[in-house]
Amino acid sequence: MKKFAAIVLITLFLAPVNQTFAAVKAGDICKKAGQTSTISGVTYSCVKKGKKFVWTVKTTKKSEVPTANPTPTPAATATPVPTPTPTIDPAKYLATEPLPLPQSKDIQEGKPCSKASWPVVGYLFNGSVGYVVCAGAPGYTKWESNRQWIKVDAATRKPLIPVENQELTLDTRQPFAYIVPTLSTKSPTTTISPREQFANVEPCRLKEDSGARSNSNMGFPIKSNRIPLDDRVVVQVIPVDFADVRATTNPADDLADALSAIEVFWERQASKKVDIVIQVPDKYFNLKKNVLDYGLNIPYSQFGNGGGKNYWPFADEAAAAVDDLVDFSKVDIAIVTGPPAITDQQIGTFVAQKSVIGDTSVLHTKEKVIENFLIRGADEIRDIFNWIHEFGHMFGLTDFGHDGWADPSQNATNAGKGFFDIMTSYRSPELYVWHRFLLGVLNDSQIDCVTSTTKSTHLIRPVASTENVQKGVVIPLSSTEAIVIESRRRMGYDATLGKEGEGALVYKVDTSASFGEQTGKSSSYVLSTPKSVQRDFRFSMPLKNGESVSYGGWKITVVEAGEFGDVVSVEKG
Repeated sequence: MKKFAAIVLITLFLAPVNQTFAAVKAGDICKKAGQTSTISGVTYSCVKKGKKFVWTVKTTKKSEVPTANPTPTPAATATPVPTPTPTIDPAKYLATEPLPLPQSKDIQEGKPCSKASWPVVGYLFNGSVGYVVCAGAPGYTKWESNRQWIKVDAATRKPLIPVENQELTLDTRQPFAYIVPTLSTKSPTTTISPREQFANVEPCRLKEDSGARSNSNMGFPIKSNRIPLDDRVVVQVIPVDFADVRATTNPADDLADALSAIEVFWERQASKKVDIVIQVPDKYFNLKKNVLDYGLNIPYSQFGNGGGKNYWPFADEAAAAVDDLVDFSKVDIAIVTGPPAITDQQIGTFVAQKSVIGDTSVLHTKEKVIENFLIRGADEIRDIFNWIHEFGHMFGLTDFGHDGWADPSQNATNAGKGFFDIMTSYRSPELYVWHRFLLGVLNDSQIDCVTSTTKSTHLIRPVASTENVQKGVVIPLSSTEAIVIESRRRMGYDATLGKEGEGALVYKVDTSASFGEQTGKSSSYVLSTPKSVQRDFRFSMPLKNGESVSYGGWKITVVEAGEFGDVVSVEKG
């Protein structure tokens, strides 16, 4: 996995993000194996783990567990006690990645906060890092923790996810929880149909229905003014401050968690080479007016129908502030952002602008017009999954639209999209295999395209696997409709899935359904058997061993399941 990099534009102002982050700490990304760095008397060594390089504390004993730099204890309502170094039995927990340091020392259990939030990374009473949430009655909100959430190792900041999975899914959107994928050495006993029968994937590339979406896609091909997710995606951050809100910090430090999350998430969705290069100036550029003078205090609910018209000239003014120092000629995506002190009452909407041809709501620079850009707003309490989701629009992915009981042939308590894709929900935030296929980041050999009515059997590996393995089955029903099958396991960003959420996920894709359509169509929704227990978030919808579902004259059955994934049979009639 490549780290942040920056094209050297003007040395005085632009620096690679990974050089402007906070001091080196265990678990951080580094460049090359063998590098060393000594911070406060602690020597760190760069080692290769999987496909990436990370810093670890340099030790002389192989049995010694690396520990992170001690986390400075933030000021708190209650004086934190020293955090003991726990002894963790690695056999009891899955391999996870360390959480970043909290964005502020004020994100501390027991301290007041501004508004109700999803879980974020903060400090617990004892000064260690963990998950906290802003909760309470309006005007009396404070940071709280929850015993049911994932615990975090105080020494390494790694989420402690037990090997034994729980029954029910944690639906609390705990960011940065990532289980390092492993490919099972076990194999199914069922005979698998020869892969050559399904190698031609062209019939499974559903066409994007004309008029269904003006600026995004559920079908092929991705619109020409969206950015291909490939081996060179250049992102330019445009950090600005205001006459009444001047920044005293470094934008790379302020945005480290969000930018690294964007880069790592989208690179991990690919089996092919993907390289997201993020360029960050080393300072904020001064705008002349007060922040409220720009008229950006518009909540999302009022953004449409011209409510957000002030955002476009603001973005142009921000670009103009850096235009003499930044070469935009090779920039694909821009991110306009203010300093951390900006509140939701000052900039009220997080904008993901993906313009259509001829649209005037674009970002103007001297070198080129940028049609894909983000404007940071409503981000007073950092929502990492929202950053990842909105960035997905830059590549052409759509929100799924109607979330009702979309098809009368399906049991009403089971229809709907479920919560299995970052473009729909943040609670189990991997990406559908269909979206990976659509973005072109899978190899064709990872998709079985079923066009024959002869019964066939397919092995599909968990979608979060990082290996070049079979990940999906697509059954085209027409040029705009298909059944898609993938395997979900508690792996990767599916870290909070319980046993109920593991299995073969079967869903229909309809590229003729428009966003938000209320006529019984949905661009994507999950097909499932009736369940004895229905939960609001529909985590129980994947098929278990022996279960089957029928749709469009096809029957899909799970004939074998294990840590290797799922074996499904597909038959007509």
